[in-house]
Amino acid sequence: MANRFRITSASWLALLVLCITSGRASAEGFTTAQVGWDTNCWYSGNDTDGDGLNQSCEQALANWFAPTVWFDNGEDTDGWWPHFAVKSVDYASKTVSIAYLHSFYKDGGELFGAGKHDGDSEFVIIEAHLSGSTWVADWVYMSAHRKATCDASQWYHYSQILWDGNYRGWASVFASENKHANYASDSQCDNACGGLENCDYDYWKTPTSDRNIGQSWGQLISVEQGGSAYEWYWDVNKGFCGWQRAGYSADHGGCAGSYYNHMQDFGY
Repeated sequence: MANRFRITSASWLALLVLCITSGRASAEGFTTAQVGWDTNCWYSGNDTDGDGLNQSCEQALANWFAPTVWFDNGEDTDGWWPHFAVKSVDYASKTVSIAYLHSFYKDGGELFGAGKHDGDSEFVIIEAHLSGSTWVADWVYMSAHRKATCDASQWYHYSQILWDGNYRGWASVFASENKHANYASDSQCDNACGGLENCDYDYWKTPTSDRNIGQSWGQLISVEQGGSAYEWYWDVNKGFCGWQRAGYSADHGGCAGSYYNHMQDFGY
């Protein structure tokens, strides 16, 4: 894969103006030559999770569309082990959905650690389609305390996204300091939850991963071991504790919400 252009703080203002005035960055989406897959992504070869998509195509799409997640320098809990899932949304329009499960080890809480807990199950979903010989993003869903206090989770049309060097390719996502709620802009984040959230574009990470969890009906990873701890991606009764509680039978109470509950709502 070609190295992606990443925005530096010095170039951010220039790109911000570019995106606001023209809605374009340096490229648009990814060609089938880059991704390595076109319509043969559907109904060809290995489809272990039974969703109609080739497993290698799922991995390629997840790699290419992985968003740029921006963090504030005050972030203390950015440790994560990202996982992903990909499914076909509509064969006729060649539309797919790519879920990036950020899987943070810890939620650092608000000021002085208020509300902190083990694990953080925030996520981003990219809905994209194949247009001729180009894959382009159409919608981006960003979880922000979904199903919890200060829930600001929502879908964004591609015209509402700040694109990082590739228009309709690499979405910029702003993760709130130590809480990891996802927003489409720094200002939206800073005004969220009564002003308790804080974002910036000090440094970035991408949730690129080779850990495909599959679908609820075709699970590729149901239990993931990290050291002496275990996390359940497809168990409605298990909160997500970020591999902080050792033992297969460890208590998962008081952690982040279950990824299963979120993924089921989006048809995974």
